[in-house]
Amino acid sequence: MYTIDDFEWGEFVRCNGRIMFIQDAAGDDHPGMLGLQTEDAPPVYDHDWSTFFPEVKYYPVAEVEKLTPVKATEEELRCFFRLESTPWELAAKNRYPFSGESGPVELKEEDLEAFVRNFPSVDSIGYDAWEDLFCRDDVMICRETDYSVISLAFAWGMMNDVFAWFDPEEDSKDYIEDIWEFYQKSKGKKLTEIEIPDYFRNDIIERIRIFAKKNKPSVEQVELYARLLDEKCEEGDTWALNEKAYAYYGGNGVVPCDWKQSEQALLKLYEKGVESAADSLGYIYYSNRLGEPDYEKAFFYFSKAAEIGMTEGLYKQADMYRKGHGVAKDTTKAYEIYSRLFEEQMESYRDGYGAKLADVALRMGYCFENGEGVEKDISKAREFFEIAKDAITKRIRHNKQFGDEVVERNINQALERVNSYECE
Repeated sequence: MYTIDDFEWGEFVRCNGRIMFIQDAAGDDHPGMLGLQTEDAPPVYDHDWSTFFPEVKYYPVAEVEKLTPVKATEEELRCFFRLESTPWELAAKNRYPFSGESGPVELKEEDLEAFVRNFPSVDSIGYDAWEDLFCRDDVMICRETDYSVISLAFAWGMMNDVFAWFDPEEDSKDYIEDIWEFYQKSKGKKLTEIEIPDYFRNDIIERIRIFAKKNKPSVEQVELYARLLDEKCEEGDTWALNEKAYAYYGGNGVVPCDWKQSEQALLKLYEKGVESAADSLGYIYYSNRLGEPDYEKAFFYFSKAAEIGMTEGLYKQADMYRKGHGVAKDTTKAYEIYSRLFEEQMESYRDGYGAKLADVALRMGYCFENGEGVEKDISKAREFFEIAKDAITKRIRHNKQFGDEVVERNINQALERVNSYECE
């Protein structure tokens, strides 16, 4: 006997001998019942949305049966990919939802062509079922993986990006056709020889960057990435300026670290009103990435980042007060900033976040170790360093950030120091 918890929205089931689709599994207004839609459900006017939706009828859970998944054949999967069969047809054969054993299917050009041709007729139920299956890497594969040309894999990847936000009932289906047309005109040509429409440039820039995370990019990829990025930056495109700023901010696998290029892109971002760029600018000027440190500029930009509440901007501003860099030394003010940030980060850390707890706890430890803005207390310093150690270990494991090795090394050195005091 099934209960309401055994079913989920978007699932195909059998009820009274018919295949139906679960549109409402919450049961808030109909306790113990499921809202089901048939393939031929008539449209019903919805006053809340001022539009028509397929009729949903409610049935007791006791009348609803789950489908037992059967492994789909490769031909069935390919036919479904091409949108030449519907999820209703597959569900009628107990082949929907698909078994986890189904797939993979090798994508061929004629399959993608058929998909593009049939795509305008897809409805939201068919699309959701299709996307759930074929946007999984373990089901759909493509052997044409030459990323120095516009290949079938490249076209499929761009379509896959569209599916992350696409709604077939609201968004233009022209996106899919445009990608297919672009592929047809460009397939086999070198990336650097292709005239790329403006609305594809961001996608290609991003795809090359993502590819380079696991693979060595080709000379053509690097050249195209840099050229497209420069073209869009010259046009003042904010997305491209942000991409360029952080591509060169330490390097990103496609282009090497170049602090001057990063600085110039960040300055343009800041001028265009992207205030968060101030934090990264402060880091560049403070950490002598362009030669000698420029504490005056660093304090200016860290202060701007602090004004909008950026945690790193605040503790970096406090660093400059504590050390007297670019501003009159004020350890009391520095400690007050650290202390407030520590409470905020600890509260966030208890909720499973606290991204900057390690950095702030380390600075609290410095204050107690050296008596800066607070009475010297080695025991408390050790407590803060240990908190910092725990936080940086978890951060590196789950969400490693640029410069985390340096933070970890500083924490380890601080712990060694305070532990050595007891041995003296």
